[in-house]
Amino acid sequence: MLRGLLRRDEIEPLDTPAALSPNLSPKASPKPRARSFPLAHIYRAEPEPQAQAAALLSEIQLYAEDAVGKYVPQTELQRFYGELCAREGWQPKHWCVIGRELGGLTHKVLKKRGTKRFMAYKIPRPKIQLAAQASP
Repeated sequence: MLRGLLRRDEIEPLDTPAALSPNLSPKASPKPRARSFPLAHIYRAEPEPQAQAAALLSEIQLYAEDAVGKYVPQTELQRFYGELCAREGWQPKHWCVIGRELGGLTHKVLKKRGTKRFMAYKIPRPKIQLAAQASP
């Protein structure tokens, strides 16, 4: 309906696009990245929960030989861990941290007995005995 009223040369252009405006830019310039530098550690310490979980596993393999190759409930491992911390003078960590590390060293399963669920960890055979049996 209004097409014929205005000719193209009579139409005024809109404001300049935002990309051409001196105050606005389409992309902000990225911040310069901090340069990395080589860092060497003299003392390579294992993370404490990982070392405590490995010590717990080795103590079980040493003192509870009948548990090797079988699944042990989490509640008994927690109790054993508390006794180990008291004997060694360690600050006990939360069981979730130790259980996560212990799960990486063993095979853990979630089982149901009746309506109760419980976590159990399979205690592997010690690697030292395997090396002793392999050599003649």
